[in-house]
Amino acid sequence: MPAPRKITQDIWVGATPTAAMLLQLSRFGIKSVICNQQDSEEIRILTSDQCEKISHKAGMQYIQAIVEDRHRVTEEEVLRFQKAFEALPKPVFVYCRAGYRAALVWALSQLENRGIEELIEDVFDAGYDLTLVGRPQMEARLERID
Repeated sequence: MPAPRKITQDIWVGATPTAAMLLQLSRFGIKSVICNQQDSEEIRILTSDQCEKISHKAGMQYIQAIVEDRHRVTEEEVLRFQKAFEALPKPVFVYCRAGYRAALVWALSQLENRGIEELIEDVFDAGYDLTLVGRPQMEARLERID
């Protein structure tokens, strides 16, 4: 399983964590966890409830903000994520099956404050390429919020 990846000082993204990884993230200073994954997805190491219990035991806050499909992130999903991200203590670890949805929904939530190219570059530097799937969604969202 790939290690969590830092995008900015406030956000780390990655794949579904193990219990040991959650405890390690807490030791590295992560204050909160957001789960973008549904429990019904095929590849699950821990359920959302299990991650929540381990996160709380490690002193981190936890919120589930599901993103169903990386090809069609809805405005409702972005706003739910944005509300959670803004409310939680930073830094935040956000996860899904592989980390891509986590990176994408974060980038979509940041469009009011940062440019598309800057977001794509930051996410790319963390190991996720948003150019094919993410850019069209970012452009469409930017048109809606302008």
